[in-house]
This record gives sequence, C-alpha cells and structure tokens, in this order.
Amino acid sequence: MNGVDLAYSQIDTDFNTLVQHVDFCFIKVTEGINILDSQFSHNRQGARGVDLARGYYHVARFDINSPLAEAEWFMQWVGSNLQPGECVGLDFEPANIQAMLANHIDPVQAGKAWADFILEKTGAHTFIYGDISNFKEFNWATIGGCPLWVAGPSYPYTSPIPNFPYQYVIQQYGTTTVPGVNGPVDVDHVFGDRTLFESYGVPAPVQSLPSTESVQVPVVTPVVPTTTPTVESVQTAPVQATEPTTVVTTTPQVVPEPVVNNQTNISETNTPNVQDKASTLDSIQEISNSTLNTSPQQSTGFWEQIWNFILTFIGVRK
Repeated sequence: MNGVDLAYSQIDTDFNTLVQHVDFCFIKVTEGINILDSQFSHNRQGARGVDLARGYYHVARFDINSPLAEAEWFMQWVGSNLQPGECVGLDFEPANIQAMLANHIDPVQAGKAWADFILEKTGAHTFIYGDISNFKEFNWATIGGCPLWVAGPSYPYTSPIPNFPYQYVIQQYGTTTVPGVNGPVDVDHVFGDRTLFESYGVPAPVQSLPSTESVQVPVVTPVVPTTTPTVESVQTAPVQATEPTTVVTTTPQVVPEPVVNNQTNISETNTPNVQDKASTLDSIQEISNSTLNTSPQQSTGFWEQIWNFILTFIGVRK
C-alpha cells in the first residue's frame, strides 16, 4: 500500500481526490505536552469520510518531558475517539534524539514507556518512526511488538534497505506531490495490505454471542381445593370379609394291628366279649352232653350245629 503522512504544512487536503491516489495516511496530532497540530481535526474528519486507512502520530520531545506526560497529552485528543483499525505512531526526529542523549535519556526505554501506555489504553501497537542511523545506533528490538516505520528516502522501497538490522513494516521513501494535497508531502509504503496495517491498530471489540432474552413466565399461585379431589380408578367389587379358616390338625387314629390267631384273622370289632364267650362255652357243653345220649343220625346233626355255631362265633357267618 502507498500513502502519505500529513501535518500542519499540508493545508486543507482534498480527501475525495487523495483517496483516488493513495491507500492510507498518517496524520500528525501532537508534539511534546502542549502542541496540537492545526490540521488534525480536518485531516481526521476527511480521512474517515472517504474510509481511507489511517493512523495518528505524536512527535516525541522526551528530552524535556516525561514519556507518560506526552502519552496522556496525545490521548487527550485521540483516545476517546479512536476507531477499530486506526493506528498509532511515535515520531523520533533525529534532532530530538540527540537532545535526549545530551540529557542522558535512553530513547528506546522512553519510547517503550510511551508505547506501553498506549497499548494499555487503546490496544494498539505503536509504529516507531526514525531514520536509518538512529535505528542502527540503538537496540530497538527491546520494544517488543512495536512495528518499525523507517525513514529511508535514499532507498527505493522495492528493495530492502542494505544492512538494516530489523524488520520494518513501513518505509518512508521520499517527498513528492500527490493530487489532493497542497504542496509537497512525504510518501510512504506499507509492505502488506490494509488488513496487515490495521492489525497493529485499535482492535475491534470482541463479538459476544447475542443475548437471548429470557421469557418471563408469570408466577401462578396454585389454588388449593377445599374438597378431596375425585380420583378416577378402576371400580372393583368390594371384598367380602370371610371367616378365617381354621385348619384343624388331627392326629390320625392308629388302628391296632389285627391279632393273628393261627389261621384266621379275627377282627376286634366282630369278636364277642368275654361274657358271650363264657355263654357260648356253656352252650357247647350243654349240646355236647345231650349229644352223647343220641343216635348216630342225631349225632351228625349235633356236630353240624357245633360247626355252625363255631363259624358264627368267629364271624364267618352272621
């Protein structure tokens, strides 16, 4: 990208014309603790109006002021109105560096204090501007994260600056006239596109997830019923109460084994009692006595009677 750096000496720049010839501009804002560039407001408004990539720079006078006091002066004019992608620059002019050295001030440490303050307040990484000799004389690598903007008008930007010890993002390669700018102007080249340039600037705000409005659910106080609610259920017949069943456990009656009387089993239930036996024996004796006085035919009848009686006695006949 090609661009210009603008200050009070470029009066009333026409940005509608300028934007057709350059890709970005660096605009001077302040110097020391009491100088405000007279063209700052016009240049910022014009650059924003045509959406030209842009940055704002401060000229360091750390030989007479503290870095933090100058940073606060700068922020007083730009801090509350910086937009995402807008960059910040710190200009170390050779004469001012020599004045710092005369006062035993390390320009690198002073520059770091200024840049750290800006980073904390804005999130932007400061472009450090200086000429080749000053960059070679000091160890600017200790300003971590700060891109370099090198004044090297003796070298075309199409080739690297010989023996330059650091990488650099912008080279100021000369002074010329540019349509839209009144008078001569310093011209610069960014070794990259607008995205790279703006990546050193004020970061865009973090995009948070869209908030989901919660649905307000009205609180309903439940109505407590005054009667017991009816519960639907399967209707079943009422259970009839029954008398409890008592299980009587009885000891089985043991029937005595029948007495074996030689050949014949005599059931106890059919056995005559003792009196019957005595009576029977008397009858047998009576029959026997009468039989002795009878004839053989009568005797046969007698024994038949005896036999029948015996069978009746033992229960064979009833």
